[in-house]
Amino acid sequence: MASPTMATLDVTQEAAVKPSVLNLADESSMIDEVNNSQYIATPSVASVSWDDLDPTDTRDLQIKVDDPQKHVTSMETYITFRISTKTSRAEFDDSEYSVRRRYNEFLWLRARLTEAYPTHIVPPLPEKHSLLGQLDRYQRDFIRSRMALLHRFMNRVADHPVLSCNDSFKLFLVSKPSEFAVHRSRGRSVLNRVSESLHGLTTAGVQSRSPEIQRVLDYAEKLSDKLTALEKASSRIHKDKTVMIGEMQRLHPTLTLMSASEPELGPLLRAAAGAVSRCAAAEQAVTDAQPAQLEQPLREYVLYAEAIREALGRRDAVQAQFEATAAEIQRKEAERAQVNAGHAPSGLSWVFSRATPEALKAEEEKLGKQLHQLKVDLESLNDRLECANSNLLADMERWEKLKVRDISQLLGTMGDSQINFYEECLASWESALAVSEMTLDPARDRPSAN
Repeated sequence: MASPTMATLDVTQEAAVKPSVLNLADESSMIDEVNNSQYIATPSVASVSWDDLDPTDTRDLQIKVDDPQKHVTSMETYITFRISTKTSRAEFDDSEYSVRRRYNEFLWLRARLTEAYPTHIVPPLPEKHSLLGQLDRYQRDFIRSRMALLHRFMNRVADHPVLSCNDSFKLFLVSKPSEFAVHRSRGRSVLNRVSESLHGLTTAGVQSRSPEIQRVLDYAEKLSDKLTALEKASSRIHKDKTVMIGEMQRLHPTLTLMSASEPELGPLLRAAAGAVSRCAAAEQAVTDAQPAQLEQPLREYVLYAEAIREALGRRDAVQAQFEATAAEIQRKEAERAQVNAGHAPSGLSWVFSRATPEALKAEEEKLGKQLHQLKVDLESLNDRLECANSNLLADMERWEKLKVRDISQLLGTMGDSQINFYEECLASWESALAVSEMTLDPARDRPSAN
C-alpha cells in the first residue's frame, strides 16, 4: 500500500466548543510522512494538552476533538481527527488516551449506539458533504465546522448516562488502529443488516400515540422548522455583513486620499477614516465568530430535532408490531370462535377440505397454541413499548435541560459580543466627533490671550 502523506490543517477555532479549545498548528510548517503501515499512527498521549479545560469541569469522562490531519494515498484522500480522552472511570485501564478517527468511523460509532439503544435519542453527527460539496470538503471552514460538531457529538455521548457505558464507545476511545479495524470488520455485515431492518421499521405507521409521545413529535417538528428558519436568516446576515465589511474597508482609503486634497477638512476626514476602519475591524471580529457562536449550535440543534424524530420512528416501530400482534390475536380469536361453533374457518386451506369433527378439533388446538404464543409476544411487546416510552421521555427531559443551558449561553455570548462591538464603534465615532467639533470651532481649544 502506498505510503500516505499527512498534513496538519490550519483550521483554528476562534470560539471553541467547551470544554476544550481547538487550537491547531499551521499547515505550511507541519507536512510529515506517515510510515508504511496500513493503519493511521496513534498519537502520543503526552502530545495532548489539557490546560484549556474548564477548571470547574468535574465530569468523570472528558473528551476533545482537535488536530485535523489530511491523509493522501494512491487510493483516496481523507481527514482524521485526534480524539483525546481524560477519565477517572473504573472501567478504563488508564486515565488518558489519544487516538485518530476519520468521519466514517464516527458514523460507525453512531450506528452501533443506535443498534444497541434504538429507543434512546442518539446525538447527531454533522451531515456528509453533498455532491456539490465534494470540492469543498477539504476547505478550512468545512473542516472547522465538522470538527466542532464532532466535538459536540462526542461530549453529548460522554455525558449520557446510558450511551457512555457502551462497549463500542469505549473501544472507539481507546483501541489502537489495528484492533479497531478488526472490530469494525467483524460487525460490519451484521450492522448493515440491522440498519436496513431499522430503516424499514421506521416507516411503519401507528394508529395513535400516547399524548406525551405525540407532544414530543409535534414539538420536534415545530422546533426543526423554527431552527431551520433561524439558520437561514443567520446565513443571510453573515453574507450581508461580509459585503458591508468589504465596503467599509474600501471607504477608509477613499477618505484618507480625500483628506490630502482638503486641507481644512483633513483632520476630520482622517478621523472619520480611522473610525470606519476600527468599526470594520470590530464587525469583522463579530462576523468571524458567528459560525462558532451561532451557526454551528443552530445546525446541531436542527440535526438534534431530526435525531428525535428518528428515535420516535424506532419507537413507533415497536408500537406498530404491538398493534399488528393485537390485531392478529383478534383474528385468531374470531377463527377459534368459528371453529367452536362447528364451522370451518375461512381460508384457502379449507376450500377443498371437509370440516369433520376431527379436523375442527385439530384446528382448534392449533389456534390455541398460536394464540398462546401471540399473547406471550404481545406481553413482551407491551414491555418493550413501555420501556421505549420511558427511554424517550427521559432523554427528552435531559435534552430540554441541555437546550435551555446551551441556548442561554449562546444568547449570552452573542449579547456580550454585540455590546463589545457597539462600545468599540461608539468610542471610535466619539473620537471622530471630537475632531469634528474642533474643526467647526477652531478657537475652542486655543489658549486664552490673557
